[in-house]
Amino acid sequence: MDHVATLDLLRKIHSVHHIDHEELIIPSDSNGWPSEAEEQRIYREHIMPRAHILIPRLEEQSLRKAFKSNSGNLYLVGRVVILEDGLVGWATGTSSSFRRFVPPTGFSRSDRLYFLESVLTRGSDLLRELCFP
Repeated sequence: MDHVATLDLLRKIHSVHHIDHEELIIPSDSNGWPSEAEEQRIYREHIMPRAHILIPRLEEQSLRKAFKSNSGNLYLVGRVVILEDGLVGWATGTSSSFRRFVPPTGFSRSDRLYFLESVLTRGSDLLRELCFP
């Protein structure tokens, strides 16, 4: 359900603000879980090299805290990532950075939906605010 709502919001954002989006499919393993190897590859190639940019923007102490569980499992599936010139500049799902988009009443659905609704309302101004120099 959240996936359909996410894609619907992305289409609306494109229609209203002309902000492009792309869906990255992470393949499943034989048990139907996201491929750990593929998540590790994405993390190593696209997220780790941007640590110096992402840590302050995501308001986290480390990439581990931002993208991994306490047990060390990566959580990349379901994230919305802002790209700057093809490089990761911000992402939903971190414990601190997305809280500003969640209403005071708390979570009733995925954090990415709250974020995308904010982008639909504020457009590129919000993206520039999150991806400060």
